[in-house]
Amino acid sequence: MKIKSFFSILLLILIIVFSGCKKDPPAPPAAPAPGLPTLVTTAVTTITGTTAQSGGNITAEGGAAVTARGVCWSTAANPTTANSKTADGSGTGVFSSSITGLT
Repeated sequence: MKIKSFFSILLLILIIVFSGCKKDPPAPPAAPAPGLPTLVTTAVTTITGTTAQSGGNITAEGGAAVTARGVCWSTAANPTTANSKTADGSGTGVFSSSITGLT
C-alpha cells in the first residue's frame, strides 16, 4: 500500500511540475531599421546661364516616409541640402526641379 501511495504522489507531483512549466511566447521580431530610398535621377536639361531643369523618380521609400524631395547643388563637389536646393514635394513618384540662381 505504501508503494502505491508513493507512486500516486510521485505521479501527481510530476503532473503538476510539467503542466506548470510553460515557456514564455517568443518576443516579436524587432522592426528593421529604415534603409535609403531608391532614386533615379533625371539628366539636367534646358541649361541656360542662370537656370536648368532636372528632377528624378523616387521608386521606393526604403522603409521610412520620404518627407522631402528635390535637387541640391553647389559650386563645390558633393553638394548637400545645406547648399542650394529645390523643394519638390514629398513621397514616391516622379518630380521635376527648376534650378534657378545659377552663376
